Formats: sequence, C-alpha cells, structure tokens
Amino acid sequence: DLELSQNGVDDLYDDDIAGDIGISGAMGDLTYSVVTGLEDADPTSLSIGYSAGAISGSVATSDEGCMSNWNNSRGY
Repeated sequence: DLELSQNGVDDLYDDDIAGDIGISGAMGDLTYSVVTGLEDADPTSLSIGYSAGAISGSVATSDEGCMSNWNNSRGY
C-alpha cells in the first residue's frame, strides 16, 4: 500500500509526528511499514512484524530522537 499526504501519515514510532509518504505491505507472515517525509529534516520510521501460529512480535523504530538531536546540536 502507498499513502501520500502532506504531514498526514502517522509516524510508526511517535504519534506526535506525521510524515508525508507511507509504504506498507506483507510477504507471507512478515509485515512491514515505512513512513518518511519529503524534507531532509523529516524523520523516518520503520515497523516490522512477524507471526507464526499463536506467536507474534513486532518492532518499531525511528531516526528521530536523542542522538539525532544531539548530533544536530553539535553541528554534525
């Protein structure tokens, strides 16, 4: 699936952030989603899930956070 919306695609890691482009899909029991923006400063978030019978798990991450703010404040 592809979703395009200026600041209208919910970030997968932080509900206070929205992106512009969302891509999601599945390959067998594996699901994936990526949300990003059009600007260089916009964060990118990623979610991956897997299920096998009664067991399932997922992980979500984002490049927005402490280290990105720390690097920006130090001029990197």
